[in-house]
Amino acid sequence: MSGALAAYHDAFIRAVSGEETPLAAFSACEGLGVRVYRNNVLSAIESALASNYPAVRRLVGEAFFLSAARTYFQAAPPRVRTLTAYGDAFPEFLDALPEAQSTPYLGAVARLDRAWLEAHLAPEAAALAPGDLAVMDEQILAQAKIALHPSARIITLGWRVYEIWRANRAYDASVTQPREAAPEHETALLWRCVGEVQSRSLRAAEAAFLRALAHGSTLGGAGEAALRAAPEANVSEIVAGALSSGALACISNEEGAQ
Repeated sequence: MSGALAAYHDAFIRAVSGEETPLAAFSACEGLGVRVYRNNVLSAIESALASNYPAVRRLVGEAFFLSAARTYFQAAPPRVRTLTAYGDAFPEFLDALPEAQSTPYLGAVARLDRAWLEAHLAPEAAALAPGDLAVMDEQILAQAKIALHPSARIITLGWRVYEIWRANRAYDASVTQPREAAPEHETALLWRCVGEVQSRSLRAAEAAFLRALAHGSTLGGAGEAALRAAPEANVSEIVAGALSSGALACISNEEGAQ
């Protein structure tokens, strides 16, 4: 790309992003045409972010969300052609947005929206069934490594917002929308099962167990991690719950055979 063309390209992108005068040196190209293109781009950006962060949008209202979307676009314009997954830094953006400080847990709600989207877009894989483990020798099973489903996302938040997110994610207007959040740690699991994204809040032992598996621990090691997090935990129930949910995908022994 020539220097002049590169300069025009940069100026055009800045103009579409909302700057008022970057095309002044290219006066023949400035004016109504750029404004129309800018409006079309902004509309697409707003629609993409609204689709990707529906709980945030419902929580703060249309006007606030659209204003935040435009500001985010100026700070982080898309770098790829598709907008399907646009907005990966939107949660951090909301954390720092001065206008959002009256709702300091907004970024946490956005992180759950983002995890839902990632679970939805993740590759498909067959989930383990309870019977897959029942046929294994107990000692071999303890040394086996079980992978989480590719769609599984374990999200630890600094605010207790799972119920707020779940209520605002619902499209039923009759669902009560709690707005009070406590500044406490909370962990949630989101995953896709039979084509539908599922979610639930995790207890400390469940979160420790699943994180250990995600980091490559054996099943026995993951059970020990669960007991360190909550000595009263029933590891057998945690394993059974993870299997029945469809959040586990494949099993291998220490040598890597599957």
